[in-house]
Amino acid sequence: MSLKPFTAVWLATLLTLIVFGQVSRAQTPIGDAAPPSAQIANDAASLSSVDTKLAVPENRWERVLLSAEDYVASGQSITSQTELYKELLDDVLASAKPLRESSISEMGEAEALLDALGPAPDSEKNEAEPDEVADQRKQYQAELDRLTSAIARAEVAIVRIETLKTGLAGLAREQLANQLNQRTTDPWSVTSLGRGVKEFALSIGHVLAAPASWRASLEPAEWRDLADRRLPLFLAGLVATALISLLLRGMLKRRYAMQPVPRA
Repeated sequence: MSLKPFTAVWLATLLTLIVFGQVSRAQTPIGDAAPPSAQIANDAASLSSVDTKLAVPENRWERVLLSAEDYVASGQSITSQTELYKELLDDVLASAKPLRESSISEMGEAEALLDALGPAPDSEKNEAEPDEVADQRKQYQAELDRLTSAIARAEVAIVRIETLKTGLAGLAREQLANQLNQRTTDPWSVTSLGRGVKEFALSIGHVLAAPASWRASLEPAEWRDLADRRLPLFLAGLVATALISLLLRGMLKRRYAMQPVPRA
């Protein structure tokens, strides 16, 4: 039985694509991008511990930000490290924004309490106020200073995070450009073709050996159950599918097949 020209071309194209895919996998880049320094990689690994993944505490913000700044300044990018730093910066941002908002809210309350005490006495005029009021004024002023410092730290962290995210995005773009411009071995060289054909043959061998391997993995009871109950159902399904396909083919052929043009 001879193949139709279209079928032969289709099979040849499919075979070529499979072999070329194996050849492409066999290609080896001439050079890889240099990894980040060991210190930066260790910092990233330690910063990704369990307690920093959920919410980075405020006392660790600076460590995260300094490590990320060193990573961006190095100009060396690895996808996994870049994604890790993005996650860590998002964690810091998720802690900084609520801190800023809550501090602003509490700051209004502290200012209202401080204003309720009235103006502070003028030391130049030797004015004095009761010790209890003076202690409250110091307490409210200390709270106001603490909240002002927290707001400033949060805002500085947010600005640094936005700058670092821009830097990480630049590293990712640069890495992508380097990968696109990276020289690889010639896919049509003898070495690449040989490796591709070898891997293709191994793949075909794995496919052909899969049924025997699957049969060997079954227990005797499982095989008997499969042969007695499931295999007949599977074969019946195949026969039913083939019959339905033939019926549909006949119906479509009768309905849409080209009819000969009657001669005049």
